[in-house]
Amino acid sequence: MTVAATAQESTESASSSASGSDINTAIFTSENGLFSVNILSHLGYGFYFVNTQDYLPKKGGSGEFFLNLVQFEFSPVESFGINLSADFLVRHFDSQDEAFYLTSDGYIRASKAIIPAGSQNVNSSITTIGANFPLMLNGYFGNFHIGAGAEAGFTFTGGTEYSYRDGRRHVNVSEDKAKVNRFTYGIIGEMGYSLFNVYFKYYPKSMRLFPAGSVDQSFFTVGLKLGF
Repeated sequence: MTVAATAQESTESASSSASGSDINTAIFTSENGLFSVNILSHLGYGFYFVNTQDYLPKKGGSGEFFLNLVQFEFSPVESFGINLSADFLVRHFDSQDEAFYLTSDGYIRASKAIIPAGSQNVNSSITTIGANFPLMLNGYFGNFHIGAGAEAGFTFTGGTEYSYRDGRRHVNVSEDKAKVNRFTYGIIGEMGYSLFNVYFKYYPKSMRLFPAGSVDQSFFTVGLKLGF
C-alpha cells in the first residue's frame, strides 16, 4: 500500500466529489481500491418538518446544523464508495403558541396550562447537542453523485426555553439540563454535483429525542451540504 498526497487521475472524480480539497485529505491507494481520510470535509443545515400532534414547529425556525469532524471512505472502484463520518450536530425546534416545562420525573411535556389566559408572544424552543455517525453508500458519475444510508446518533445534552408576555410582565423560563434519550437514528438520502449537495433525512416515530411528550413523532429534514 502507498500513501499519496493527492488522488491519481483514475480516481480523481470520485475522491473530489466525496472528499473536498487535498488540504484536509489523506489518500491511500492499493490494488484493492482507494481509501481516504478527511478532516473537516463538510458542513450542512437542514429544515425540519415535524409530524406530531404535540409540537407544531414555527415555519423556518426548526432545523439542524452539523459540521464534519472526520470522514473515512473506501472506493473499491472509481464509481462506487462507502463512507463513515463523525459529525458534530445541533438540533433546534422552535414553536409558537406552545410551551414546555420540566416535570418532577425529568420528562419534557407540552402544555398550554402553564401559560395564563390572554398571554401574548408565546414561544418555546428545544435544543439538543450531540454527534451523528452516518454510513453512506455512494455512486459517482463524473462530478455528480447520489447516495443513501443510515445514521446513528448520540445526544450529549438538551435544553428547553419558553417565554410569554402577560400584560406588562415578560416571563422567560429556561432549563439547560433536560432529560434526553442518548441514542437516535435515521435514514439518509443525498445527491449533489461536486461539493454542493442536497440531502434528505427521515427520523421515524420510534426515535424519541426526549423520554416522553414532545417531539417524539416522525420528522423529516431537507437541507444543503457544502464540502470544502
